[in-house]
Amino acid sequence: MTSKENDIVVDGYLKSTKNVCLCTVIAIFFIIMFVLTPLKNILIASVLSKLIILSILGYALYINYNSTQIVSRGINLFSGPLDNIKTNIICSHVFSFFIVILILTILRQFI
Repeated sequence: MTSKENDIVVDGYLKSTKNVCLCTVIAIFFIIMFVLTPLKNILIASVLSKLIILSILGYALYINYNSTQIVSRGINLFSGPLDNIKTNIICSHVFSFFIVILILTILRQFI
């Protein structure tokens, strides 16, 4: 890749990371409001809010995974020195894992 193409990819990665962060903050706000408070006892609000939370977290997971895959093309994570971009890719994969755990926790509450 040329330097200009590389800058475009990294800029897209930064924008998608901001979107993932915003979606995660909104989902955490909804989790606090509708899962950890007495509003969880209202059936319609509980089910609807959990569906909204799952859709927001699913969207965040999709964006995070795709942007990480685009950036990590051609980068071997486990060879050479550990620079900032490799660290960000590894942290994005770990964050995706935690989003999956959060999605599974919300799904478990439906049962």
